[in-house]
Amino acid sequence: FLPPLMKQHALCLHQLQWDHALLAENPVTIVIPTKNRPELLTACLASLERTVNWAHVRLVIVDDGSTDQAAVELLAKLEARTELRCRVLRTGRPDDPFHYSRLVNLGSAAADTPLLLHLNNDIEALEEGFGRWRRTPVLERARLIGAAAPVLRARARPLAEMMAREMGKPVAQGRQEIEKCAWLCEHYASAGPAMLEPQPVATEARSSWISFQPLGTVLAVMPWNFPFWQVFRAAVPALLAANTMLLKHASSVPSSALAIEEILSEAGLPPGTFATALADADLVARIIAHPGIAAVTLTGSVSAGRAVARVAGNRLADGAAGHQ
Repeated sequence: FLPPLMKQHALCLHQLQWDHALLAENPVTIVIPTKNRPELLTACLASLERTVNWAHVRLVIVDDGSTDQAAVELLAKLEARTELRCRVLRTGRPDDPFHYSRLVNLGSAAADTPLLLHLNNDIEALEEGFGRWRRTPVLERARLIGAAAPVLRARARPLAEMMAREMGKPVAQGRQEIEKCAWLCEHYASAGPAMLEPQPVATEARSSWISFQPLGTVLAVMPWNFPFWQVFRAAVPALLAANTMLLKHASSVPSSALAIEEILSEAGLPPGTFATALADADLVARIIAHPGIAAVTLTGSVSAGRAVARVAGNRLADGAAGHQ
């Protein structure tokens, strides 16, 4: 999702920090998607006011058809603040579901700076989506997951080229990785529902069985080396089992992370089912500690695994203490 001007610079997104000298040389555009949430937009801007120098920062706010009067008035006020250099893009699609990646990509097209950032999805949206997704029949969940396969195959070449630019994978290998992801979606769409059927077990009771129930929102911390496969092999079975997922991908593959969210949305998965958080590694502990995260899956180093297990273990200890 980087603007063309980024190709002229050696810096990557994950190397950007709020350094005034750096921003003076490489200004940044911050993209903020919004819809009928004036209080959340106000909080975001208040946080930025405390940390950035507006002389080197531009704002692009992508409004997805807000109808709330307070939201409309706030956007008008922001456009009038000349020191913000704020541009508001209005999609004109108030009846469409709020789709984060689509709005980020619309905003990125308006960027004219070397660097581009966006504010992350909030976990609360996934919590709301979980309630809807778990009530979706398993055969319908399987159908939607299977629908991602033709989307992946249709984009195989551009996705492989994106991987080559982003992390150096040869295009031929990238296409093979996309095909493997498509196969995985088809496999679970076909065989997955049977895996989730209750399994009877023999006990002293009249009737006993094992029932498979979703946990909630799963945080997936994924590596850079297989930017699509590692995510799909974790996401597809978790989504089929009616969990929602928040992806924290490697900081070096942000385009792949956003592309995965967009592919699943195009396949028909409803908003609030899968979301991407472009966050630094040092924020993972804070995300795990959020009460909206029910589980975490990780592929990474031993040290990363230990760090994640430590934070997750604290959550378990806190929960056990609460039940005593």
